[in-house]
Amino acid sequence: QAAGMDITVGKGFYRANGRCHAENNTNGQFHAVRDNAMNEIVGISMVGDMATEFVAFARTLLGTCEPIRQITFPHPTVSETIEDAVHEALGGLLFEQ
Repeated sequence: QAAGMDITVGKGFYRANGRCHAENNTNGQFHAVRDNAMNEIVGISMVGDMATEFVAFARTLLGTCEPIRQITFPHPTVSETIEDAVHEALGGLLFEQ
């Protein structure tokens, strides 16, 4: 926003994830940054245990939002936290056409 971009930041928290609770690992989060004008995910940030396991996957999320709608996030997995962040960044439109 400081750069003059119209953005939305979606957040996904480990503490809201069933798998993280099962593993007693609830300290962490993912952020997805959407450029609203371009309708693209332009940034992903992550912190927490296992976050580095998702770097390559998160890289594939950059760009258009359409391919994201085709991804299946298994349950229960930590990757659902990324889904939560992207879902929020898209304004809750992850599953709508």
